[in-house]
Formats: sequence, C-alpha cells, structure tokens
Amino acid sequence: RHARRMEEGFFLPQHAGGTLLLAGSLVATMFGSFGLLGVSSIGYNMGLVAAWYHWAGIAGLLALALWAVPRLQLGGAFSLPELLGNGYGKPVRFLSAALISMAWLGVIAAQLIAAGKILSFMAVNAEWQAIANLPVPILILFVTIVFVIYTCLGGQTSVLRTDLLQATVILVSLATLIVVTFMRQPGILGDLPGERIALPLNEMMT
Repeated sequence: RHARRMEEGFFLPQHAGGTLLLAGSLVATMFGSFGLLGVSSIGYNMGLVAAWYHWAGIAGLLALALWAVPRLQLGGAFSLPELLGNGYGKPVRFLSAALISMAWLGVIAAQLIAAGKILSFMAVNAEWQAIANLPVPILILFVTIVFVIYTCLGGQTSVLRTDLLQATVILVSLATLIVVTFMRQPGILGDLPGERIALPLNEMMT
C-alpha cells in the first residue's frame, strides 16, 4: 500500500495540481519549441493560417476534456499504455508504449536542442564566458541532466511547477514582443500582403 501511494504521488500531482498549475502546464506544452519557433516559421512563409496548428490542438483538448475524459474508466492506470492495456491486454500496452516513446523521442530531442541553444545564446549576450565557450552539445547534455534530476526527484508535481514558470515566461515574452513590435511599426499589418493575413484559409494552402 505504501509503494502504491508513492507511485501515485510520483505520477499524479494529487492535491498540488490545481487549475492554475494544470493550465500552465498545457500552455507550456502547446507553446513549446515547435509551437513557437516552428509555427512562427510557418507563419512567416504562409501567413496567419499557421494558427490552425494551435486551433486544431485546442479543439482536440476540448474534445478530450468535455467528452472523452469523463467517460474513461481509469482502473488505476497512470498512463495511456496502462489504460489501453487494461482494456485490450498486454500486447496492446507494449505496442502503444513503444509507439508513444518513438513519437515523443523526436519532440523531446527538439526541446533539449532548443534549450541548449537558448542557454548558449543567453550566455553569449550576458557575457558568461565560462558557459559561452562551451560547445552546444555540452549545454544540451547539461540541460538534459537538469531536466532528468528534477523530474525524478519531484515527479509530476515538479513538472507542473516548472511548466507554470515556463508558461509565465512565454506569455510575458510574447505580450512584450507584440507591444514593442506595434510601437515600433504601428502599421505593420497594413504593410503585409492580403494573402498573409487571410483567414480561415489562403491561397498558399491550396
């Protein structure tokens, strides 16, 4: 029973997972490296229709929250492979675990690479010579070790708390970027070609 409580405390935030922490975690997850840099690049090339990446994600999350999750019978499962295994057996559990691991391997790798490059950029601009002189792969290894340590020590609760911090930095930075951009170039939207700001679709999507 004690081991079960420890397992629950690691995988589930329990009473620590309030609305603010969960919302912050979702924001940090959706607006990660690809959600910001990748979609910004797509938006630069294709216009505002790049926002469909996030709109589709929001629609999927709403469908999960309002329809799927209330109907799930978790049966003590802490993960999607466990949930599928409870319903369809061990082969499905192992297959889903393998597929999810392969899918997330690329996502996590991109996040770690981005974190290492951001740390290198910050070190150069802040003139932290001890860090700025290190190769980016070493910085990627460093942030990986930090991520692994705090996740192992704090479980899901530590992930939620750091996600909230990241979400706050992301939202404040985006708001600042938007304000500064419009202050320096008030007519920037009027200077863009019509197809760049066309919604919900534009000619570049056909």
